[in-house]
Amino acid sequence: AELSADRDFVLDLYKRLAKRYPFFGPDPTPDIDDEAIEAAFGRYAEKNTAVVIEPVKVITWDHTKLGGTY
Repeated sequence: AELSADRDFVLDLYKRLAKRYPFFGPDPTPDIDDEAIEAAFGRYAEKNTAVVIEPVKVITWDHTKLGGTY
């Protein structure tokens, strides 16, 4: 893992998360702009640290092989 306290990186991360998950109400905001992110999270960005994890190996399970049973 790598830690990043860079303000711009943290704000970009907030923006990517807001596009995918509901931060402002019940639905994600895929068209959110930099000004909205700055207004909502700018005062917190310097106080936050992002943890970046680069996976070395990914293992998944194909549930379709179970035939609908678990």
